[in-house]
Amino acid sequence: MDRNTPSADAGPLLKATDVARTLNLELQTLADWRCSAEKRRALPFVKVGSAVRYRQSDVSRFIEANLQCA
Repeated sequence: MDRNTPSADAGPLLKATDVARTLNLELQTLADWRCSAEKRRALPFVKVGSAVRYRQSDVSRFIEANLQCA
C-alpha cells in the first residue's frame, strides 16, 4: 500500500503539539518542515479544515526511517 493511500489501520490523528513532544522538537520546527520543499525531513500531515494533524503510522514510520546506528 502506498503511504498516501488512506488506511483504516493508520492509527489516530495526532495534534502537532503531540508530535512535537514525541519527537522532542519545537512546534515551529514542524511548521517549518510543512512549508519546506526539502524532502529529507518529509513527515506527511493531514489538513482538517485549518487544523494540522499527523497520522500515528506516519510518525512511527518517520522515526524508523531516521533511526541512526553508531
